[in-house]
Amino acid sequence: MANKCSAQTAIIMAYRFVEEVIPPALTYRFLASFVTMWEVKIYKGSRMLFSNLLVVEIDKNHDVAVEVEGKRVIVFLIHTENVEHIVPTLGSAIQECLTAAIHRISEFYSLLSGHEDANVKQVIPFEIDFGVVCKSWFSSSICFFPHKDMATAGRFKCQNGKSHEVKHLSIWFAEKVSSEKCEDTCPGLERVALEQCPLNQHIRRLVAEIDPYKCRNIIVHLGVTINTWENLEYQFQHQNPDDLKFMAVLKWKEENKDASFSKLQEALEECDLNRHILCQVLRDIDPEMHKEYLDKYSSKIREKTPSISVLRCIANHIGESSLQLGIELGLDIVEIQHIQCQFKDKLLDQNREILRRWKQNKNISKPTVENLVKTLCRIGKKKMFRWSSFLSYISYNNKIRVNVVWLVIFLIIVRAQKRFLSIGFSSTPVGYYAYLRNQNNRKGYA
Repeated sequence: MANKCSAQTAIIMAYRFVEEVIPPALTYRFLASFVTMWEVKIYKGSRMLFSNLLVVEIDKNHDVAVEVEGKRVIVFLIHTENVEHIVPTLGSAIQECLTAAIHRISEFYSLLSGHEDANVKQVIPFEIDFGVVCKSWFSSSICFFPHKDMATAGRFKCQNGKSHEVKHLSIWFAEKVSSEKCEDTCPGLERVALEQCPLNQHIRRLVAEIDPYKCRNIIVHLGVTINTWENLEYQFQHQNPDDLKFMAVLKWKEENKDASFSKLQEALEECDLNRHILCQVLRDIDPEMHKEYLDKYSSKIREKTPSISVLRCIANHIGESSLQLGIELGLDIVEIQHIQCQFKDKLLDQNREILRRWKQNKNISKPTVENLVKTLCRIGKKKMFRWSSFLSYISYNNKIRVNVVWLVIFLIIVRAQKRFLSIGFSSTPVGYYAYLRNQNNRKGYA
């Protein structure tokens, strides 16, 4: 599969069993579980189902391939065009289904192995790795690294000494499907998510759901000192309260290499807070759920890039939430703080500069209308769509661009017509043909 896939079309994950010998039937049962979930892909008239390889078709753009190689069960999520077009919620949902399946299957075979206490459920231990395709002059191979290192590894240097971009691997634990609240059957975050280090966006969303007093108790439980909290409290006393809470939890994250969602979950439960807050932190935003504010939000404008004039209009509605805005848009915290120092006490200029840098930065989320709308909904600015002409303005700008193009074409035609008339023939194609024939006849007489 390494020769058939590339970093441009696929993301890779592997279940690595810790024990030297694993039951062969375990991998076969795992492959069989795929067939019950999705249809086997048919390629050139043949079903892609083999003893150690299976390919299933999720939809017309996404395929999943599973290959058994030694102690690893390798999973490829493949897009027909480009890895950037993989739907994030699809990737995370597939990973959760497969992790749950392999957990139940390994638990079943552990029970068959004859454990002393049949009431004790044990799982054949396995680890989850992420992989990247590493190409050499003559062949391709897959280099793996523990998924826990994902948050701190913007790039991964493999054993061959090559540096690989790994940002797309975060799709395996991307945001969950949009939902206002968890269902009664929701088990909370699954293993892969719990072992991940929270991103800055996750921290911001978490603290937005917690009042300052409870947030203080949480960071104390996490190991941040009271003195640190009081220093931050003094530093951010004139700013948005969420800024203080965010910086306090960020302080814990930066000072602890083992910072993870599981640590946050323990702290929440210790402070009598619902652990399902973390589920909401990882959920996607569906703008369709806010139709009362987004009546003019259509698929035609979602993928468009807002113009600078539109961003300047939006900046008028952000107020003191510049830090929240920058974090959700994916800007680095140091960059945001630099902007705040550069435009100290000028909130409007801060917001404009943050939006401008987001639009120009190609290394963060795509600067589309859809991503911008989701960000504004997350930071509590969705009401601005009702009172401002934001969406109408975008549609209007697009119409202007189309009209300008037609105006230019019209002016070119008019100019050509004037030229034709000035040399004494009709502006129609027939007239122009007659003119050329007359010119040729003159040359013949000469």
